[in-house]
Amino acid sequence: MGSIEEVKPWIEAGNLLGEGPVYLASSDELCWIDIAGKTISKSKIDATLPDQETYPLPEISTVIAEIEGRPNELILGTENGFAIWNWTKISFMPIVDIWKDDPVLGKKSRLNDGNIDVAGRYWAGSMIGMFGADETGKSSLYRLDSDLSLHTMLTGVSISNGLGWSPDNRIMYFADSHDQTVWAFDFDAETGSIENKRVFYRQKGKANPDGLAVDAEGNVWLALWEGYAVLQISPEGKIVSKLDLPVSRVTCPCFGGPDLDELFVTTAMLDPKRPEEAGLEGSVFRFKVGVKGQPRHKFVMKQ
Repeated sequence: MGSIEEVKPWIEAGNLLGEGPVYLASSDELCWIDIAGKTISKSKIDATLPDQETYPLPEISTVIAEIEGRPNELILGTENGFAIWNWTKISFMPIVDIWKDDPVLGKKSRLNDGNIDVAGRYWAGSMIGMFGADETGKSSLYRLDSDLSLHTMLTGVSISNGLGWSPDNRIMYFADSHDQTVWAFDFDAETGSIENKRVFYRQKGKANPDGLAVDAEGNVWLALWEGYAVLQISPEGKIVSKLDLPVSRVTCPCFGGPDLDELFVTTAMLDPKRPEEAGLEGSVFRFKVGVKGQPRHKFVMKQ
């Protein structure tokens, strides 16, 4: 897919911890988060030059999803739970506090990555720490339903990361970076239940699994933190191809563009305390990868 020397950023965004890219089809824009920088950004896909707009956020925010029937709003995963972002008002409104009954855990926890299932439920996992697990095995995977009821679906997690589903919605993939593992579960789309946890892919060496996206053919595209790459992994768990990047902290891929045939990839800076030495780290990259993605579902909210 080309040498590292040929790969150039789409946007030199300067993100400390770029994450959560989502393609907004209604406006033909890419939206993403800088977790450590506490900002949300967007840019037109078809612009001659990227026209990045960036807005500050009052809380650490980590993952983005659209809301069905509410085109001017997004639902964000945050350091406290979930919040509504409004583009028109440039406003931020918390709606769910996950750790209100456990302030000790809540003070050190935050959501990290997530996704929306076919029924419009919001799945998001937590971690303790900013760039790594300050404590292991004390985080969880949550499911937020349309009535804003919260359900703990998995415990004993260390660094919750990428989430996605097979095209037939029978398998859910979930990465725990600390375990260097992408887990697979049997998924019941009607009830939103998961079972039969098993290893789908295990990364070896220094790199850790980060965000992921599943294409229309069922391949999992997995970002590698400290791995300089995005892997394309077959439904059988075998590496099909490797997309090399000139930066080490590759955080999250997503499919976008009108035909969903482009892969957008966020990254993080090597050392957030010394950004002037980071080079291309923190940029957003854009690739043609020869396969189409699945449309992302929107959160269905009754309120």
